[in-house]
Amino acid sequence: MIKSIFLFCLPMVASHAFFNGNPQGPALIEEGFIFSKDQPFKFELGYQKDFVFDMKLGAKNLVDSTFQNSAALYDLAALRLDIWDHYQVYGLVGGVKCYFAQTLRSDNVVHYTSNSNFTFGVGGKVLIYQGGGFSLGVDGQYRYASLDFPTIEKEGEYIPQKTAKASFYGFQFGLAAAYQIDFITPYIGITYLYQNVHFQKIQAHIVSNADAQFHATSRIPFGGLMGATLSSSKDFALTIESRFVDENALTFSFDFKF
Repeated sequence: MIKSIFLFCLPMVASHAFFNGNPQGPALIEEGFIFSKDQPFKFELGYQKDFVFDMKLGAKNLVDSTFQNSAALYDLAALRLDIWDHYQVYGLVGGVKCYFAQTLRSDNVVHYTSNSNFTFGVGGKVLIYQGGGFSLGVDGQYRYASLDFPTIEKEGEYIPQKTAKASFYGFQFGLAAAYQIDFITPYIGITYLYQNVHFQKIQAHIVSNADAQFHATSRIPFGGLMGATLSSSKDFALTIESRFVDENALTFSFDFKF
């Protein structure tokens, strides 16, 4: 199912890394439902949907294989704390489902599709400059997930698995600039991204003669992003963001300020 979703959506976007968000984030929603704009501390509750069409991974510790595709679908809840409209810390919790296609030296293709697994992340954002509608900010974040694969497909054969799993972690730093035009604030930026997927206890004769474990890491560390936020500076903000070069992906994010 997840593979079909990715193949359907891929032609609609030519760009992903972790969601960076609008650099104006801490000051984007000036007044919330409860908190006034003069209060130094304000909370936001958000929902985030990440479509990662290709993580662009390369295999390590297993030189006779490549990853032709690696995708993920995230559903995340976000809690953000804005401090003096210039600083923001946030946490993410939710579920992720991943798909990987690995081409072996024999030209056989191994497909891994995970269950929907728990994932979490933490991060922070700093608004460096704001004036005349222009803003500049930095964002840093970390994510982690533990994936399990109930079956692995190899050349059309589905092989049940009892122990096959992978641990995933990644971190990203981003720098972005935005310019507010009435209710719309478009932005553009650059990122540094590192991702590591540690495949473990892969049954013998799937990728090697013995039970296998290996790492897949980011092939391209630097990427770009562009997005836009719709907000009246009160109560809510809706953001769409595309990221490219280091990954191909798309994110929709909705935030509500208390």
